[in-house]
Amino acid sequence: MSKKETPITPVKPADFQLADHRRRQHDCTLPPGTKKEDLEDPALWVNVAPSLNKGTGFDEVRAMPEDQSFIAYLIPTFSQGSDARLKLIAFHQLESEKEMKQHQEKYDVKLLGAKKFVLLNTQTGEHIKENIPTKVQAYKELDDYVAAMQR
Repeated sequence: MSKKETPITPVKPADFQLADHRRRQHDCTLPPGTKKEDLEDPALWVNVAPSLNKGTGFDEVRAMPEDQSFIAYLIPTFSQGSDARLKLIAFHQLESEKEMKQHQEKYDVKLLGAKKFVLLNTQTGEHIKENIPTKVQAYKELDDYVAAMQR
């Protein structure tokens, strides 16, 4: 007994378009303190909801905090007025939590506005180094500093 094969339906030309004609890609710098669990909260997206899903397919959102500690990819599944619902598609932590907590007893990394990220001696309050652009780089510099101090 042979199986009857189901014929394949070919893709129609109207369903085959350049991605730029069907959806838009957005890039977002997240507010300080945003966590992974906040990404699907509609309150986070209330100000940008009117800009989402204006094409015929789902838009895409690439989101990253200013400290570049993680990157997230989201799809807005609903948008009307100031209400938007986004689904987290991918999330990648870009720095190790262990690395971040390693030196916290004596040293810390702080984001201090115009001074950007600062290496701080928590016992004396001394700024060891200022104007470091990213949190990841600041922790690398802190590791280098601690290694140099141990020599």
